[in-house]
Amino acid sequence: MYSAIQYKHWLMRRLEKKGLRERATMGFICSLKSCLVSNPDLNHAQLNNRMKFLGWNEFELDYHTLQLAIACFEAEESHPVFAETGFC
Repeated sequence: MYSAIQYKHWLMRRLEKKGLRERATMGFICSLKSCLVSNPDLNHAQLNNRMKFLGWNEFELDYHTLQLAIACFEAEESHPVFAETGFC
């Protein structure tokens, strides 16, 4: 199992490679996490629609990046530093 820090790094780099500006990655990740926490049953298309509703029109979240984000958030819950402070 990889650490929460590794997942976070991979997620941020993947988002940047897919065209999200470096300064916007944390905001995007926090919005994504908020959507997933408030409604964990959203499917990929519904989540993209929700993100667009929140103003993230310029970025389309692909399925593999979504799975990486979910793994990152799950690893974060078990990581002592992130468990207290949170990723967002």
